Amino acid sequence: MRGLNPISSVKSAALEAEIDRTPDPLRKQQVLDSLAIANIRISSTKAVLARATVLVALSFKTFDAFHLACAEAADADVFLTTDDRLVRKAANYQDMLKVQVTNPVNWIMEVSATEGETNDNTH
Repeated sequence: MRGLNPISSVKSAALEAEIDRTPDPLRKQQVLDSLAIANIRISSTKAVLARATVLVALSFKTFDAFHLACAEAADADVFLTTDDRLVRKAANYQDMLKVQVTNPVNWIMEVSATEGETNDNTH
């Protein structure tokens, strides 16, 4: 995240609303427990909802648009998702988004490769 501790993580009203729809109580609790590490919370503001509306007009699904709008409001560098359809759609609109959208595995590989290059250049 820009200007924030690099290990900052965000939870949002979008994420909480989606988790609330989880029918399996055990799975729901596991996901909620994993959010305990998030140290920033983005609320559903008029600006976030307005941005989500713009993203829906670009053909993002409602929850995806809400998630992306929250990530942008958090000034996040990266939005991680295992939804390959969302990753592909975001790639088509990357110039209109204020956050990079990628798969967590791809992001970890990219970060690891970058760190490896940095370490190789310092020796």
